Amino acid sequence: MRTYRNATVITALLTIGSFLVAAYLNFWTGVDPFWCNLLLGIFGSSFLTFITSVVGYRVERRKTFEGFSYFSKEILRNLNKYQTSWTLDEKIDFFLAYHDISCAEWDRYFGEFCFLFDFRKKKRQYIYENIYQPLLMVNQKIGHHIWHFRWHKDGSGRNEQVMKRFLQEIEDLIIETTVEEYPNLEDFPEDMRDSIEVNTISTTRNKIVEDVQKELIGKYYCYMYGNKAYKNYCSENSHSVKAVYHPCFCVAVFRTFFVPGRHRAITWFKPGELREPMGSE
Repeated sequence: MRTYRNATVITALLTIGSFLVAAYLNFWTGVDPFWCNLLLGIFGSSFLTFITSVVGYRVERRKTFEGFSYFSKEILRNLNKYQTSWTLDEKIDFFLAYHDISCAEWDRYFGEFCFLFDFRKKKRQYIYENIYQPLLMVNQKIGHHIWHFRWHKDGSGRNEQVMKRFLQEIEDLIIETTVEEYPNLEDFPEDMRDSIEVNTISTTRNKIVEDVQKELIGKYYCYMYGNKAYKNYCSENSHSVKAVYHPCFCVAVFRTFFVPGRHRAITWFKPGELREPMGSE
């Protein structure tokens, strides 16, 4: 992509420059027509090369976008397997296996991004900040602790408390946990609030998978295929869920709450099962 971009710029300048100089020599000077013919020959050959470069740039541009998207999704697919309910050794085994996956092609595709009319590099900066950097930070953090994990597994540096702290550093980049209270006491009159028991709801999500996937099917997709293709994609998939949901990362703890004259029990099923709350009068 970078090569075709540079070739397009050079041949465009050469085409325009040779044409303007040939026109100037032909109409405003009395030089030998040989030089005008020479410049017109350069103009014709450079123009053909320019067309070839533009076609090659567009092809390489799509290949780079699709390649980077594919390898980004492969990384997300692996990170999406992570579960907070695993034991310490299971988490360490996961990161050891994840670290062995090569990201060389993913890095190469990102390095190929070089846009023709992106003079302030806004597109590349967007891809870096919203897709490349979050995944790179996870990879670097895992790589920083990989030898500690290996020493823990072979017994030469076994320290569970330290391992928990290292794992928490990585989890903070991957997992997001929010705690909410239900119902909101402000929705009830003051004389009823004392008789209501509040439920604590804890929700855990794989934030890096959801956030990066949202970008890949959003603005990044628009850059890759254009506005028209993006609109068609949105219209064809308008019925599907836009947010990425991973059932293994949704854990909630409910307690029964009481409202005068009414008793309702809320049951939470195991991860992956989406069911309506069960209640009884």
